[in-house]
Amino acid sequence: MSDFLAIFRIFLDNLILRNGKATSLGAFWGVVLSGIVNMFEPTLKKMKFIDIEKLAYYHFIAFGIVIMNLPWFTKKPSFSPQMEDALDAIKLAKENGVSEVQLKLMYNRVVDMAIENARESQTPPQNEALSEVVNTVSQNMKG
Repeated sequence: MSDFLAIFRIFLDNLILRNGKATSLGAFWGVVLSGIVNMFEPTLKKMKFIDIEKLAYYHFIAFGIVIMNLPWFTKKPSFSPQMEDALDAIKLAKENGVSEVQLKLMYNRVVDMAIENARESQTPPQNEALSEVVNTVSQNMKG
């Protein structure tokens, strides 16, 4: 049970800290949906496909949070254009027969520069150093 609670806590921390706006909006829309369902409960009771009485307000809140966070869960993390160029250049170098040792050094250099850029600012890395890596890879491929 404690493993489940630890995973739940990590999940909740990520929802609140990394995507707090959508989580808050999801909770809000869950409460609104709960109110709407309660308002139309007499009409909805006539429909036999779902038992409205068994749904509590926290079911609606959870539904709202999940719906509002779906784009965040499904988005692919993206890199800066310079990072994408450096990674593409390394892939091209690999296709042209650059040794594994050189490829590892190039990847390490890109990672080191990305970490350094992240330390310098909270904005996505936009540094001249990555373009140096691309130029170095290009020069290595030519000669």
